[in-house]
Amino acid sequence: MTLLRTLATGLCVILLCVLVSPKAMADGLKPKAIITFSVPFEVPGNMVLPPGTYVFRLVDVSNRHIVQIYNQDETRVLTTVRAIADYRLKPISETVVTFDERPAGQPALLRAWFYPGRLDGNQFVYDRNMHAQVAKM
Repeated sequence: MTLLRTLATGLCVILLCVLVSPKAMADGLKPKAIITFSVPFEVPGNMVLPPGTYVFRLVDVSNRHIVQIYNQDETRVLTTVRAIADYRLKPISETVVTFDERPAGQPALLRAWFYPGRLDGNQFVYDRNMHAQVAKM
């Protein structure tokens, strides 16, 4: 009877560890950045966001290239966009976003987001028509 109780307790402890560990790790690995833009900018899906403060957050640890963009107080998801891996040579201590050039009068085209202290980042994926427009410049 004691052996059975010990085994049951051991299995419960193992099950508890398995259920709790991924959640604890996932929260610490989700990069989040609060970014203020002074000009309108376009994100994939032909969505133009006005100047303002936005929160960028990776959606899931297992797929590190899905980015959600929230309003400033994180009460509403404005859009969810796909990205692919992008890399830099040196990590820096602040968030960096890059843009593609556009003709005068058009909103800036958001190209990539790099989280502080990391070499890898997220390059935003646009449809073929947008790539063709940018290539003509």
